[in-house]
Amino acid sequence: MSKKPSNFRQTDVKRGLNALKTAGVAVKRVEIEGSKITYILDGADEASAETEPLDKWMAAHADATEGH
Repeated sequence: MSKKPSNFRQTDVKRGLNALKTAGVAVKRVEIEGSKITYILDGADEASAETEPLDKWMAAHADATEGH
């Protein structure tokens, strides 16, 4: 059986890491799943990083919007 070709190359990961380093962002780890490359940033709360801006706004304004 032949080996399935990868969906990304090592240079793709390096480019992303270099771009983040140039921007002054520290990377905690890199997760690769299929063709998706995810950079987990150092010092970032993972739960809040996944929260959408609308969700943050709704949580902050929940008391003001109840009952309307």
